[in-house]
Amino acid sequence: PDRPAERPGQVIRWGPLAEPGSHHPGYPGGSREVRLDADFLPAELAVSAGILAELAAGPHATKDGAERARRQDRLQRAEATFDPLPMDGAVARACGRVDAEGVASGRKDHGRRALDRLIAATALAPDLPL
Repeated sequence: PDRPAERPGQVIRWGPLAEPGSHHPGYPGGSREVRLDADFLPAELAVSAGILAELAAGPHATKDGAERARRQDRLQRAEATFDPLPMDGAVARACGRVDAEGVASGRKDHGRRALDRLIAATALAPDLPL
């Protein structure tokens, strides 16, 4: 779909998942609004199956009922909005390249960030921006 006309430097929230005050459990302090030049943003957005996996885990990661409901709503909106990019053989091969770069740079957290590497590989395999 075409991107609506935006003014350079305006506040942009990413699609139906970005809400004022929303946050990802891995980012303390919540989401932040940033000023972006819309010319540098892609015309279409996509999510990987790994992103949906992270969102699916979100409601189970809190004991607060209201927060659990917000996370469940976010998951359901994402599932209804996006057809996720699959994790297939090409992604598996790209994950090997991502891991090789990590090893070459001295990283030793092979297991802890596995889902993040799969998400990056899902973009790398079809040469999409992350």
